[in-house]
Parts: sequence; structure tokens; C-alpha cells
Amino acid sequence: TVEEHSVNAEMMSRAKMTLSISQSAELWGYTSDRLYNITATGCPALVQRFAGMEQHGYVDGETCIAFSTIPEMLDKAQYYALRDEERERIGAAGRVMTHERHTWERRLDGLWCMLEGLP
Repeated sequence: TVEEHSVNAEMMSRAKMTLSISQSAELWGYTSDRLYNITATGCPALVQRFAGMEQHGYVDGETCIAFSTIPEMLDKAQYYALRDEERERIGAAGRVMTHERHTWERRLDGLWCMLEGLP
């Protein structure tokens, strides 16, 4: 769909799961900003694994539902679609983690810390 930021948060907050993929998953720390938008709402993110995801707080089965292949994604989607409590626990934990670690203010603070030592 076309990005409609005014309705995306409401739509995601009502979904059982939302898919996030990345065309450059091998680049450390690179993922779509859609992932942060999804998890900020408390919706469980069905996310393509990306390098450094655990260091960003995205842990499979804890704060997200991660997959590497299409068959794995389909298996996990089917599994979690039938397990409301597990899925909702992951969504809630993802929301807490995102609000603690990935607000614009927190990300900007991290950027300033990285730049601090440069000439």
C-alpha cells in the first residue's frame, strides 16, 4: 500500500502481525523504519532477519518474530496466528523496547555520541 502515516499506526495497532522486510538485510543495523513503526504500536512484527538485530533489541520470540526464508516466514505466521497469548506478549515487549530504545530523541543522542570523537 501507499504509505499513509496518518492511518498506519491505527491499522498496525489492530493487526495480529505486520510484516517488515529489508532489501539490505546484510548491512549491519539496516532495516526499514516500518519495523520501528510497527513495534511502537505493540503489534507483533514478523521481521526479516537483519545483521545486528539483536543489538537493536529485536530478539526472535521475545520482541519480534524473525524469519530468514519465505517458507520460515509462512510457518511462523501460521504458528503465531493461532497463539494469541504468545503473539500479544511479543508485541507488548516489542512496544516497551521500542519506546525505551528507538525514539527519535534516543536515536539522535546515539548519533551525537558517535560523532563526538570525530575531528
